[in-house]
Amino acid sequence: MGIKKLKILLIDDEINFLKLLNSVLSERGYLTILASSGKEALEKLKKENNIAVILSDHRMPGMNGVELLEKAKELAPLTPRIIMTAYQNAEMMEDSINIAEVFRFITKPVQIDNLLEVINAAVQRYHNNLHEFEKDSHK
Repeated sequence: MGIKKLKILLIDDEINFLKLLNSVLSERGYLTILASSGKEALEKLKKENNIAVILSDHRMPGMNGVELLEKAKELAPLTPRIIMTAYQNAEMMEDSINIAEVFRFITKPVQIDNLLEVINAAVQRYHNNLHEFEKDSHK
């Protein structure tokens, strides 16, 4: 029996950037699930289980990252949510934390080392969340 790959849901409307993220994370052994819109991401989130990390762009047509991650929180409450943006402002950051309970922010243009560091921290958080959930459900 092989090692089970951790799943990461990647959402960005910039297809070339999505492909780059896919390449970087796949090379490091993650199983990536790609979506180019919030709507598509929610559909995939409903079908997939055990997603370790959700990594979403903020500015996308139709549904921004905060709106998406707020809905994702309901579908996958144990999964850390990360938002990427080149357009930081205080209101967006406040909404991300208060509404979507975002785990971390990544600034675009993305530095690969920073991305991997944040992904690793999120994976650790995911494992901790699972452990706490299992511990609480056995009480």
